[in-house]
Amino acid sequence: MESLDLAVRAADKFAALGVSVEAAASLAGMSTSIARQILSGLQQNSQRTMSLHKLATDLERLQETVSPVPVNFKRVPEIKKLLALVESNSLRVIVEGQANG
Repeated sequence: MESLDLAVRAADKFAALGVSVEAAASLAGMSTSIARQILSGLQQNSQRTMSLHKLATDLERLQETVSPVPVNFKRVPEIKKLLALVESNSLRVIVEGQANG
């Protein structure tokens, strides 16, 4: 059963995507220690929790958009650019298969 707690849901999404707390914090514009405390439930901050949950959802959307191309979420500057493109519906990925001949 999926948790109703946004911090737990965000942490689960980051884990499923392979996004480290460090990368998530950097992408969200907060310190790693704050992000770690929020995602582990040690700190309650609704604004930051919502920000982390939105980021996790946006990263899922990015991964779905570029699939099957793998995403290296450690490359924070590039991920920020890609997220902006996804947000503006400007990112298009075309994967051409090999013709079997």
